[in-house]
Amino acid sequence: MKKKSPISAGLILLTLLLFSGCQGVFTTSLLSGLRRDPANLPEEQQVAWAEAALAGGDEEAMATAFTSIKALATADPEDGDLNYLAANLALELSGATGILNEALSEDFDFSTTDDLDTFLEDFTADELDYISSAAGFYQNTNNSTPD
Repeated sequence: MKKKSPISAGLILLTLLLFSGCQGVFTTSLLSGLRRDPANLPEEQQVAWAEAALAGGDEEAMATAFTSIKALATADPEDGDLNYLAANLALELSGATGILNEALSEDFDFSTTDDLDTFLEDFTADELDYISSAAGFYQNTNNSTPD
């Protein structure tokens, strides 16, 4: 009877891991350069990728997804689903939800200019750009015709 070497057992295990977890392999930091740019994916896959990025909460992935979805939503302002996804990505990237929750917990009175100015001074220019984008995409969502 022939004895199996530890090397062949290791190769078999490695092969099984590769085929059972390709996504995990290509999203690890060692092989992340091999990932496809989401902008080069078909629209359905871009949307799925963006939804996963939004659900995962990774800011870098959400920023990449936003760039891709923003282009699609801008090209089709009547697509409520795309515009809603773009708006949600932009809102998450802006950090507005966290700051708004903080402002509401501190009982800001947004009817006065002072409290509104205090609220807005916490935002960077990039975050304000995301907020502006979110507002535009939410407006497109509201104006879109339901499928």
